[in-house]
Amino acid sequence: MDYEAILVRKAGPVATVTMNRPEALNFLDPIMAQEIESALADFEKDEEVRAVIITGAGRAFCAGGDVKFMKQEWPVYDLVVRMERVTGFIKAMLDLPKPILPRSTARRSARAATSLWPQIWSWLRKRRPFVRSSLALA
Repeated sequence: MDYEAILVRKAGPVATVTMNRPEALNFLDPIMAQEIESALADFEKDEEVRAVIITGAGRAFCAGGDVKFMKQEWPVYDLVVRMERVTGFIKAMLDLPKPILPRSTARRSARAATSLWPQIWSWLRKRRPFVRSSLALA
């Protein structure tokens, strides 16, 4: 499947999702969230995939939510639908019966530490003991 905001690669039993908006520090928007959710659903069906790595392109892992998106004025219904798309990937990570690892190099970890991702990984680890944080994993 072709994606607009992410890159997907499989190498043996490991699938990698790369958030691919480096010019925007990989800010999470509804398109990226929906694509991550879709990729995770595909990995769940793929018996060859045994683990998933999520990483970011460029100098930032993910700098959090896309403020430009959040600042737009939306009718209430549209806003609710779009925010459900943004949070749907978290449910997909919880439902995926395979280990998920965030991957960031040391130079990215400072940015990753200020984003919402550490809170997501902490929350996931409490509910899925095999999710491991690996911000320094090269």
